[in-house]
Amino acid sequence: TLAHTEIASAQILRVEWNAPENLTVSGGDVWHDLKLESRLSLPDADGPQIDGRGSHDFKLSAEPAFTKHDNVTAYAVGQWDRAPTGESVAAAIEQMYEAGDMDGKICILQEGKQVQLAETPNVVLALKWDTSSTKLLAIWDSNLGDKSFITIWDANSAHPTGRIVSRKPVRESVWLDDNSFACCGDNVLSIYNVQEESFQHQRDIETDRPWEQLHYDVGTGMIVCTSQNDGELGLLDVKEHVLQTKNAHDDSITSVQWQPVAEARQAINDSNTRMLATSCADGTVKLWNARQALECVHTFTPEPCLPVWTVQFSSDGSMLAAVMDNEIRVWETKVDGALLARWTNQEIESRQPDGGHEVQQRDSTGGNNDVDGEEETQEPTGPTYALTWSPSNQRLALTHGCNVWIIEMPNATESKVNRKCLPHETTKR
Repeated sequence: TLAHTEIASAQILRVEWNAPENLTVSGGDVWHDLKLESRLSLPDADGPQIDGRGSHDFKLSAEPAFTKHDNVTAYAVGQWDRAPTGESVAAAIEQMYEAGDMDGKICILQEGKQVQLAETPNVVLALKWDTSSTKLLAIWDSNLGDKSFITIWDANSAHPTGRIVSRKPVRESVWLDDNSFACCGDNVLSIYNVQEESFQHQRDIETDRPWEQLHYDVGTGMIVCTSQNDGELGLLDVKEHVLQTKNAHDDSITSVQWQPVAEARQAINDSNTRMLATSCADGTVKLWNARQALECVHTFTPEPCLPVWTVQFSSDGSMLAAVMDNEIRVWETKVDGALLARWTNQEIESRQPDGGHEVQQRDSTGGNNDVDGEEETQEPTGPTYALTWSPSNQRLALTHGCNVWIIEMPNATESKVNRKCLPHETTKR
């Protein structure tokens, strides 16, 4: 472990490197920039120590300056997205009032300035920049939750380009290019075209199941779709409008990611291989070839068998990291790939007998869900982890609850401080 910090009372849901030494973490009412200082704190110096050997220090910078009215009792940072140019961030802010009401707003933060685009009556479910950072798309539900509103703004003028109402709930969206996007939801998989002053529905893809996540691959023109309630995996060819489905896992799919490839290789459309990875609560990580009708080319089965909560490829696509309840494993990204590294932390412990982490859901007033005065029992869900590689692929950032760890990979040439990420034998098959 290169460094560790805790953010009091936080429930971190997302982590992102925004510079070689800088991280952004968010969750609930926390949105912090963390900086990993290059200064090494020696055992006889002030500052946090790890096993008496010294460590790099985290420094917290100020949160974004959101306008908070006097009658706002709490706020939460919901969806947010950094523009591809890196110059601005869009954020959806949820505000809870003294009377128990809740509303939200969508803002753009740029160079310390905050521009409010719109007020939203309900929680924003998706917030996405297009590829050129000129248009911003947002989705939220109606008050009854039986339909969804999709709105697009011109980021330069803060002017709405258009709004459309989906008669079925929509949960996620992804831009295909600057002029089209796809969205999914309850028995919904649709493609829209965007014009200067409006956008219009292009096509519905026939489907009889709820989809919750979409991930688009530019090189192949394919979208991978998942539903976290089961092990079903979908692959949509955007040009042909053909959806393939496959029962990929025996339990809920927890994450999916396309393997990053070099830009030059992205343009090679006649390649017979295009890899993606999935993780599952059944304790497996699988590599798939999307060009061969979702052929499973390899299965990593960590021992002991524990739920795998998320996977992340390194930026060059050569390594794949997976998070379990108390450890990270890193493999080579290839068939029969060797296990390169393993990091364990005994501080991460399961809070439920089955390894789950109970999360109390809140209703729209910010309180617990009650039915006729009695508290409604919520199903326990898996623990929330977030994982990301540094731009150099020499470090991993892991979050869980209020904790943030920076973990250094073996063979990183600079500081190796109390490294618990150790070389390991090859994976068993």
